[in-house]
Amino acid sequence: MDHDGLFKKLLTTFFYEFLELFFPDLAALVDRSQEPEFLDKETYKESTRTRDLVVRLRLLDGDAFFIVHVEHEAQSTQDFPARFFRYFTTLWDRYHLPIYPIAIFSFPGQKLQPQSYSMEFHDMRVLEFRYMTVQLNRLNWSEYVDKPNPVASALMARMKIRKHDRPLVKLQCLRLLATLRLDQEKSGLISHFVGSYLRLNSQEMRIYEENLETISVQERQVVMQYTNEWIEQGFERGIEKGLEQGRREGSEKASRRGLKCLLELKFAQGAAPLIARLPDLGLEILERLQDALESGADLQQLEKLVS
Repeated sequence: MDHDGLFKKLLTTFFYEFLELFFPDLAALVDRSQEPEFLDKETYKESTRTRDLVVRLRLLDGDAFFIVHVEHEAQSTQDFPARFFRYFTTLWDRYHLPIYPIAIFSFPGQKLQPQSYSMEFHDMRVLEFRYMTVQLNRLNWSEYVDKPNPVASALMARMKIRKHDRPLVKLQCLRLLATLRLDQEKSGLISHFVGSYLRLNSQEMRIYEENLETISVQERQVVMQYTNEWIEQGFERGIEKGLEQGRREGSEKASRRGLKCLLELKFAQGAAPLIARLPDLGLEILERLQDALESGADLQQLEKLVS
């Protein structure tokens, strides 16, 4: 998995929202009329680490830089503060503008990471370099579920989550995303991020689907549009996957559950009468409905199959 690429894409797309979520006082000082300028390797050749993100913003009182360093997966090494200080000095040496350094930690474990680097010589402190940190594994996902922010919708998937809460967190991430009404590209980015970090096994998927059925049909329709398979593969491929899963499990219950979700997504409230009849249908009729759905049948054609 390209952890660095996922985080960089998320932050470059929603950098202002990232500041609003974790550094609201600072975000209030940013001139939002100016687009952030992201310095790539051609501009900032000193950084060869793809996980570094360097952003130039205009504040209300002048230009400033932000260094965002994303540290993934493995525990942070002891020399990270010193390395981060070197990144800072390289940028300062080139631009001589104020710099706000931020480190994002996304690895497992909750050991508190350092927020400074100091240098001492005998009895004198020669240097103290301080930086801000966002340590996702120490943040409780439930404290962000009501924040109308696309970065919260994505990063909840990397926060402190109890194992049995994984299906619930995935659903809550997508429910929050559904309220934001983003365009397809941005919503797809967040959905892909959530799906990448909350890959559910078959048992977790059953729990996820059970939780999904407890919300309203209207909200369920929107949430299902943002599941990773539907965003990346499209509606028709999503139907195909649902039908294949039902056939693999080979049970009437699985077929009914899959058909119910697909009918709601494709026909909304119009499918309610047909959905109400599903519990009375045998496996043979259910399979005929699945075949017809896969072939693109409309609601009237499906209803004829069970009449």
